[in-house]
Amino acid sequence: MAEMMLRKTTATLVASVYSDFIRQYSSVFQLADAPLEDVRALLKPLGIAGRARLMVDAAEAIVLRYDGEVPADADELRSLPGVGTYTARAVQCFAFGKEVALVDTNVIRILRRALGIHGRRARAHTDPDVWAAADSLLPLRGVREYNLGLLDLGAMTCTANSPACQECPLSTMCVTYSCSDGLLRGRSVPAQILS
Repeated sequence: MAEMMLRKTTATLVASVYSDFIRQYSSVFQLADAPLEDVRALLKPLGIAGRARLMVDAAEAIVLRYDGEVPADADELRSLPGVGTYTARAVQCFAFGKEVALVDTNVIRILRRALGIHGRRARAHTDPDVWAAADSLLPLRGVREYNLGLLDLGAMTCTANSPACQECPLSTMCVTYSCSDGLLRGRSVPAQILS
């Protein structure tokens, strides 16, 4: 449920309601039985009005199809309401220790800037080639920590508008940084198109 809360929402904002949410709905069974308006009221500070409905629907599906156990299989996870590739992989990585890459807006930015990797689709997070490139970069161990590190790097250092390139641990290998004389001005270098 935390991954569904984090969609298009900062971790700081999610943290402001997460404790109350878990206190109120400490099991998937409680969430599945919850009145939708109560869930909406609790999640209102997060925005995205449909999120509460998707979370309740996903909880109901987990209870009905999987006896209240969150599935570990990617296809089963993606079959749940509101769960796409990113959320399914995040659950696999963080809840089940699976060695899968995560690709969100922040990771896409790092792949583009540091490695010059762009997919063929306008929405890179839906591009199987981008996911394959991210998978190919996974370390042999410590995948969970690696994913958390990339997510944090994109959120705090390699930001969209004011990246802190001089503080970035990837600056010595960053294609964009090396092509900009150490000053990233929000531009990317010519893309390495994935085939």
